[in-house]
Amino acid sequence: KPGDIPGRSTGGTEILSSRHFPEELRGNFLALNVITHRGILNFKLSEDGAGLKSQMVDPLLVSADRSFRPVDAEVGPDGALYVADWQNPIIGHMQHNLRDTSRDHLHGRIYRLTAVGRPLLTPAKIAGQPIPALLDLLKEPEDRVRYRTKIELSARDTTAVLAALQRWIDRLDPKDPQYEHHMMEALWVRQWHNRVDETLLKRMLRSPEPWARAAAT
Repeated sequence: KPGDIPGRSTGGTEILSSRHFPEELRGNFLALNVITHRGILNFKLSEDGAGLKSQMVDPLLVSADRSFRPVDAEVGPDGALYVADWQNPIIGHMQHNLRDTSRDHLHGRIYRLTAVGRPLLTPAKIAGQPIPALLDLLKEPEDRVRYRTKIELSARDTTAVLAALQRWIDRLDPKDPQYEHHMMEALWVRQWHNRVDETLLKRMLRSPEPWARAAAT
C-alpha cells in the first residue's frame, strides 16, 4: 500500500517503466483497485531518507462500470500498458452466495492503454536471440524488457551465459552513468543461474550507487 488509497482491495501493481509514456509518468507506481474506486491509481515515488514516499496523482484509468475489476497490469513489448479486467459484478464470498447466478465464470477483458500522440516502441527481439545480443538488452531502460531477457537467458546453457557475461562486463565503460546499473544486471543474471560470484557480490555491496547497494543486499 503506497499511501492513502481511496477504497480497498488492490488486485495488482506495476511500475510504469516505458519510454512510450510521458516522462512525468515514468517510474510511477500503479495500484489496481477493484472495490470503491475501480481504476488504476497512480503514485509518484521519491526518495525519503533511507526509504521512499509516495504522492497520489491523477489516476491512469477510472470506470463507472460496477463490473470493472482491474486485477493486473503489465507493460508490453510495445511499451503500452496492458490491463486485465476481471469484469464481474460479484467478487465477494461473504455477502453473496457462491452459487449466485450473477457471477461470470467465462468472460473478462484486456485493455491496452497508450499515450495519445506518442509512438509505440519497437518490441525488442528476445526469443532465440544469441547470448551477446541478449546481454546488450540488459541496458534497455524498460524494466519488462530486461526481465523477459533474463527469463530467456535463464533457459540457456549456464557455462555459455556466464562466459559471455564476463566478456560483457569487461567491455562496460566505467564512466557510463548507467555503469552501476549494468553491473547490477550482471549480478542478477548470475542469480537467475544460481551461480554466486562472491567478488562481484562484494563489489556491488560497496557500490557508490545506493540503489545498487540495496539491490545487492
